[in-house]
Amino acid sequence: EVRLVAGCVPVRSCDGRLLLITSSSKPGWTIPKGGWEEDEEIEQAAARECLEEAGVSGRMGPLLNTFDIQGKRTTCRWHVYALYTTRVHTRWPEQGLRQRCWFTPTEALALLQAP
Repeated sequence: EVRLVAGCVPVRSCDGRLLLITSSSKPGWTIPKGGWEEDEEIEQAAARECLEEAGVSGRMGPLLNTFDIQGKRTTCRWHVYALYTTRVHTRWPEQGLRQRCWFTPTEALALLQAP
């Protein structure tokens, strides 16, 4: 069984910083992502996850990567896009569950690779 995952790397246009969010299930930083509904396109799902989990919206950029991660019971097939942020919302659906922070690309890469 393969679970399809749509995600985004939010990019702040003024300085190129990337937005990461805290995971809701484990310590550490991640990107906004989640499954997509049958009635939406993958890009729509990725943008929706950015709004729900990170509180940002913007213009969808290119597909950055597609890759599989093997879980305990299923394989997750990730589709990750850039999202050029145009609005940072002060209120969003998961603001009580997550923190968000802008990082340089070097910092973000180090945080995402941390165990």
